[in-house]
Amino acid sequence: MTLLRIYRMILRVPLILLLALFTAMAAAQESCQAEVKFATASCTGQMERCVVISVNSDRYGRKFIHEWQMGDGTTLRGKQIEHCYATYGSYHVVMNLIDSLNGNQIANELTRDLLIAPLPQIQSEAIGVGTEVPMAYTYEPLPGYVAQKVFWDFGDGQFGCGPKPTHVYDTAATITQRVLLTGMAGDRPFAICNSKEVQVRGPNVKARLVTDWFVAFEKKIPGNGRFLQDVTHLAMLNEKGEIVNAVSFTTKDVFIYIKPRTVYTIYAWRGNLFSNTATFNSGNEDEADENLKQAVLKMLVGDPIPFPAVTFDLDKTSLAPEALAAQLNTLKSYPYLFVDIGSYTHTGGRLERNSTVSHNRSEWLKNKFVEDGVDAARLRAVSVQDDKRLLNTCTGSATCAWEDSQFNRKTEFRIASPMK
Repeated sequence: MTLLRIYRMILRVPLILLLALFTAMAAAQESCQAEVKFATASCTGQMERCVVISVNSDRYGRKFIHEWQMGDGTTLRGKQIEHCYATYGSYHVVMNLIDSLNGNQIANELTRDLLIAPLPQIQSEAIGVGTEVPMAYTYEPLPGYVAQKVFWDFGDGQFGCGPKPTHVYDTAATITQRVLLTGMAGDRPFAICNSKEVQVRGPNVKARLVTDWFVAFEKKIPGNGRFLQDVTHLAMLNEKGEIVNAVSFTTKDVFIYIKPRTVYTIYAWRGNLFSNTATFNSGNEDEADENLKQAVLKMLVGDPIPFPAVTFDLDKTSLAPEALAAQLNTLKSYPYLFVDIGSYTHTGGRLERNSTVSHNRSEWLKNKFVEDGVDAARLRAVSVQDDKRLLNTCTGSATCAWEDSQFNRKTEFRIASPMK
């Protein structure tokens, strides 16, 4: 067995150097079919002038010094070497072996021709959903480079051919576009690839507008919602009434992932407050922003709808049916709502006992709503934080006013994100 067979050379270099891979890819894409697993190729933005080369050990245990002639006048030693070329070009790399015991040299043990070339630069910037996007790139090739074909991975599972294809994205997301150039550099096959992360944006919701609407109403009900989240949410339903998107925001505009020419229904919530729904057609790409804005304004007409809390008697874990009439009516009137149930307890007693009472109250309420026809998948009994179980001066054995003690026996309802 020769040393050439014993040593295995691994070139961990940019894709511009993996000519065999790209030659196979180019052949497979003769008809520009998406069968090529372009998206799985490691098309990363590595430094195109730098290479890392490593070899395995001699299985017979002989001690060799690995000496590399990098083709640009540089000599390096080691089983793994790293080198950055000062200029682009074609370089002939030679590895010699030097026996560390007697100094004998085995010349030209391994040789490789490396083509170090610049990467193409994709020109895409932010893209709008439903907009026809012209794909473009710039490239300053090496002398003697002759381009033959250009292949594109649009980043959404679709592929294209040619230097300037167009593509329409139907869903907002962060995608990675890739471009592959194939051709000849003199008498050698040439392939080079680069990628770029691009944001495909949908129409946006004016987050402050929605949040301020809820906040204005919350000021009318001080003390509301001790365990309720204060983040505003918005959800979208398709024509079948299924949740297709749910986002949260505070004061910044949020881009919503929607398709053009599609009918949606939206609603918003914050804590135990929620809005009516508004239905709209997203329209063409140049209409989506305005159509969504008008739907939001329609959704915010009037006041938010509250999901009121209930109060248990001391040590009780059940309520009379009439005490839940309003909550049950809300759940049945708005079948798209998902609800968290969180209970507080009286100030007296040990923490462990109070936790049990809190849990039992929440579970009883959930089971009661289910018995009355509400889908169990829409309800969740949750624990309130221990440090927020009690209010104001009602801690430990402190004497509390009747109103404060009653307030500490409340169960509150939080509109929740759709549960899978």
